Amino acid sequence: MAAAGTLLALGLALWLLAGLWGPNPPSGDDTMAHLVRAGFTIKALLPHFKLDGWQPQFGTGYQQFLFYGPGFTWLVALLRWLSFGALSVPGAFKAASALAYLALPPSVAYLAASFGLGRRAAGIAAILSLCVASPYGGVGLPGTFGVGLIPSQLGGAFFCLALGAILRVVAAPTRRRIAVAGAALAALFVTHAISAMILAVFLAVIVPALLLTDRPTRERLRGLAAAVALAAGLAAFWLVPSFAHRDLRGILTSWVNPLLPQRLGEIFGGRILFHKGVIWVLLAGLVFGAWRVWQGRRWALALVAAPLAYLVIADLFLRWNSQNVISVQLMNRGLGYVGVLLVLPLAVLLATVARTLRWWHLGELLALAAAVALVLVGGSVRDVVRQQTPALQLRAMAAELARVVPDGARFATQREWPQEIAITGITMPDNWLAWASGRDTLNIFNVESSTSPGPDYEPDRMTSQGAGQAASELLHLGVTHVALTDEAAAKPMATSRFFQVIWRDPPMAVLAVKPVPGWPAPGSLLQTDSPEEAHLIRGEAEHLEIAVQADRRQLATVAVGWSPKWHAWVNGTPVRLERSQEGLILLPLPAGASTVMLRFQQDRWDLLGIAVTVLTVLGLLIWPLWRRRRLLRNPGIDTGS
Repeated sequence: MAAAGTLLALGLALWLLAGLWGPNPPSGDDTMAHLVRAGFTIKALLPHFKLDGWQPQFGTGYQQFLFYGPGFTWLVALLRWLSFGALSVPGAFKAASALAYLALPPSVAYLAASFGLGRRAAGIAAILSLCVASPYGGVGLPGTFGVGLIPSQLGGAFFCLALGAILRVVAAPTRRRIAVAGAALAALFVTHAISAMILAVFLAVIVPALLLTDRPTRERLRGLAAAVALAAGLAAFWLVPSFAHRDLRGILTSWVNPLLPQRLGEIFGGRILFHKGVIWVLLAGLVFGAWRVWQGRRWALALVAAPLAYLVIADLFLRWNSQNVISVQLMNRGLGYVGVLLVLPLAVLLATVARTLRWWHLGELLALAAAVALVLVGGSVRDVVRQQTPALQLRAMAAELARVVPDGARFATQREWPQEIAITGITMPDNWLAWASGRDTLNIFNVESSTSPGPDYEPDRMTSQGAGQAASELLHLGVTHVALTDEAAAKPMATSRFFQVIWRDPPMAVLAVKPVPGWPAPGSLLQTDSPEEAHLIRGEAEHLEIAVQADRRQLATVAVGWSPKWHAWVNGTPVRLERSQEGLILLPLPAGASTVMLRFQQDRWDLLGIAVTVLTVLGLLIWPLWRRRRLLRNPGIDTGS
């Protein structure tokens, strides 16, 4: 019965995703940036057997996966590999995006079964999960294909799997259950770490609820500890450097978080999470859940209390410190998971009604649940799922940028929101241009990973500055060209002596930043205090070489985000790098001709994390062999399952 409900849910989900099919990338504000990251990983990292590396295509660069794990990107790479290259990177990306959404119903069914709700209720829960529509990622079409939080949607599936597996470990630990819980939790860590933090809050509410019906035992506590330890070991290659270099974390960006009364008003008013009126149906499920608590059913209290208690905890964090990284994330990012838990009591109620009425085949009930989901989700929410269709001028602009921007240099895209959407046909034209041109952009994505947030936002303010100041800042940051999506709104820049129009297709234009005689060339990535000559002679992601002619010794700025993993040599001699006030690299230059070489390399924390993960995997492989050998020597030993 769970299988029938899950299959219906998958069919419904496929219908909801119909707008994806076609030649263009999926919709979503952040989608194109994730596509750029996936392409960079597949082309620049994985062929060299690198788990992480320097991402130069946004801002002044940052370590690709230091704070935003590789889980979704690896799924894209896996699908392309399984197709033997028949799928292009955009094709594999689109398939991975669809799979991220399709994975939710089966994972919710698994979670429902882990709560002991029965197969019938699990199948119904799989269908009802498609009614959840959080704009903040994790669960639902608005966050996934509206905002573009596709990795978060995949993280939502791992969240449900990890929570369900941990519940099974706490209820009756076995080696197999511990292994599943550890693997699912590790996948959640490296796909969407914020969801792992949210999972910890839910577990703090759910696990103690078991004490009402079950006594805690050392075996259960050991099983839970073993699952967490296994997850940490499997994900150590990412966790260790992420924690070790937490000082490199950039500024936090998020939505405005309302306090609990306002948030509840939004939910009950149908403005967020569920369509209008749905919450009242879910309340019937909560009332039925309260009756199950009175009956003393296992996990019944957790089902009723967890979503409400989570919202209270998130509200308390906000009242304690509204700027804290945890406080900022709990109220918005966890909202989709609150919705998933809210549909579970309703699924039990519907299953109980079916059993009472003896609808054993459940065809009518499942069809009804599917129809309800179609009505609730298939309207305006389904319209979110579409392809990105850029204007013809934007396509031509991307081709021009690919032609004129040198390797290693950058371009900057004008931001004129929301007018840019109507002009370009794209919600984030800067990210689309970065993908379509294949060139590096100064416009930033994932500023949380950047050590130079000030320079990263220069494109957002350049058209409001004086043309001379904007040109000076852009030259300082390695920008050779500017992409104007609305030339009329940037007329002072387009007509100034500091820029030259080299391409125009109204209302769009591409400007070249004019060089300053005697100073480092545009795109050299080097900025000096006095007139000097500098040219970029090698511009790879993790390997830069700059030819310099300086009249005197001085401290120069390299327009690359600082990291302790960058190392430099001047004329073959190692030099010590410093961090500028802007978060860029500072290095000493000698007088005369010199060649500066910079390389991005792994450090001891990367190697330690990889070593722990390798040892954990080896332990998982060796343990069954050791156990089997022990069993053969001592047939009377009970090794568990």
